[in-house]
Amino acid sequence: MGQLTIKVGISGDLQVDLPITAAGGITLGEHYVAHEESLPDEQRLKAPSLDDVKAALARAKFGHQQAQSQEMKRAESAGAYHVVMTEAKPLLKEAAEQLEWKYRANPAILEQWGLPTKIGARGKALIVRPKIEPQFAKFLTAYVAREQSLPEADRLTTPSLDRLAALSIAATQHGAARVAAADARQIGVETRSASLGPLLDRLQLACGLLVVLRYDGYITKELQAWGFKVTAVPTPAASEPPVEPQA
Repeated sequence: MGQLTIKVGISGDLQVDLPITAAGGITLGEHYVAHEESLPDEQRLKAPSLDDVKAALARAKFGHQQAQSQEMKRAESAGAYHVVMTEAKPLLKEAAEQLEWKYRANPAILEQWGLPTKIGARGKALIVRPKIEPQFAKFLTAYVAREQSLPEADRLTTPSLDRLAALSIAATQHGAARVAAADARQIGVETRSASLGPLLDRLQLACGLLVVLRYDGYITKELQAWGFKVTAVPTPAASEPPVEPQA
């Protein structure tokens, strides 16, 4: 995305600081539109037109709201998913212990339940238990599927398969909702980014025209009425004198 940059003000000790965030750009746009609308038609800038700025502002606000809304949905889904997995983890640890004991004569078979194995120092298969949430989630899905495929007499009696099956369904649903919201949020961010640049271009152009046409090329604090942030030009820091080398 290209962005117009205009240097305004031929001299003086003031400068205009344009916003660098989406929220800041939208706030500036709202202040600018409100002030322009308060002026008589003959005192408004002819270009960019007020309608043009309002349209650019509406597009930027839409993208910003879409990004925020989807981020809230993503956060809610992620929180619900974490709650489900927090409940499932101790049950899955119990299941892993039960399986490891039940199939101690042939640990490698536990890969059918989603428990990977590795070869130990003496060539014996060792169970690799889940440690992090994604590993627990993978184990949960595989464990439920495998246990449900067995005759009821061959299943573990604890932990409750029905409870783990319900948690597996909930985790799948919340996980899918989290991914969908994250994808939608990304679209919102792209929409916001694509629309924010044109809005800032118009506001910079308006600022430049105000400075040139109304204030004879000088930046003035009167620009704050349109929402522009006017600050003092930073004073260059005094350089340290060179240190003379000691003999």
